Amino acid sequence: EVYSKHMLSAMGNLLSHLVKNGILLGDNSELATVFRSAFRNSLCTHMVKCRLEIEYIPLSKADNIRMIVTSAIKYTENKLRALLSVKSRLSVKDFPAEYKNIIDCYFSELFDKVNKERQRAAMPEYEKLYDAESTGLSFEGADEIERASWATTTMLIPEDELSEEVEEAVAFKAEESFGLSKEEIAILSAIFNAEINKAKAIAQELKKPIDAAIEKINEAFFDNFGDVIIEGDSSDYHIIEDYKDDIKEWICKQTE
Repeated sequence: EVYSKHMLSAMGNLLSHLVKNGILLGDNSELATVFRSAFRNSLCTHMVKCRLEIEYIPLSKADNIRMIVTSAIKYTENKLRALLSVKSRLSVKDFPAEYKNIIDCYFSELFDKVNKERQRAAMPEYEKLYDAESTGLSFEGADEIERASWATTTMLIPEDELSEEVEEAVAFKAEESFGLSKEEIAILSAIFNAEINKAKAIAQELKKPIDAAIEKINEAFFDNFGDVIIEGDSSDYHIIEDYKDDIKEWICKQTE
């Protein structure tokens, strides 16, 4: 029952993404018609040649939709097995990193929870008494604290003394995307997945060097997160190890 629940939920997230991006057709799909000729001896009617007219609602216009769904099911199956500490047995080929990331995002919290439970179970009993409860990092919580802080500032300082720079900061800080465009978020996602060539291709479409795009992303996170998150050079850009979990959560929220 639990297995089915997680399989359906993870696949549901992926299918919603496919519908949203027009890869899977939604409820407004148009009726399609296909014609086929049936030759003699191919049906139960042996003496005539039939022309068949079939009306149907297509699931997708993408030629590789069967491969995508099959790979997604296999990939999710392997995730479920890993969650149970069982060796994966299904080979998954040519499954885009974009779709893997959607399924990974679903299982991320489950893996964190299971790993913490296993670590706690392995601890000596006396150490469990000193195990402080962790609330984790919340972008929404941090954003709410900052909004409250600015509200307090506005109450304490007369409105005519607030500079335009401060007002712009309030508006900018409230943006969950940190002011980054969809393309820049896609570059960050590619860096996270170690797809440097994909990141460079997106930067090229924006007609800017990959170094400039990385600098823009680091500046946005420095202003909103408190530190840069990408290090290395154009041949080996990567996410700073200590921030990987936070960045993965942030990417998930921007690509939902």
